[in-house]
Amino acid sequence: MKKETIIYFAYGVNLDFHGMQLRCPGCQPLGTAVLPDHRLVFRGVADIETTAGSKVYGALYEITNDHLRTLDRFEGYPRLYTRRQVQVVTDRDETIQATVYQMSRRDGYSPPFQGYLEVILSGCRQWGIPEEYIRTIIGAAAASHFGGY
Repeated sequence: MKKETIIYFAYGVNLDFHGMQLRCPGCQPLGTAVLPDHRLVFRGVADIETTAGSKVYGALYEITNDHLRTLDRFEGYPRLYTRRQVQVVTDRDETIQATVYQMSRRDGYSPPFQGYLEVILSGCRQWGIPEEYIRTIIGAAAASHFGGY
């Protein structure tokens, strides 16, 4: 009997493949995807918020329910982050449903720690995410109010 799997969209530190393998051994990388009409912001940690015309690049992983429970603990679910189902567009131009974490509290912006930001940037480069988007992340982290870039 095949285990049920979940498609997970990572946009923050879980872009780092090595870290994901440590947290979720055996998870399967599927490729990159874009979450339309959202933007990346920082509230000390990475978050997404709905913004028409913007997009968030990320990576897709196929994970198991056991992996999801591990990610729930890692992401502080349901206190710090909640889970949602979103429509993403894959690098093969297919629209699919994926699970994503979004912060529970949505007020204010604050910068990420440099080491945290470096993990995200490294993950972006591992996946070949466009440099223009990487510059957007750096700009979001450095913006005076950490959301308006």
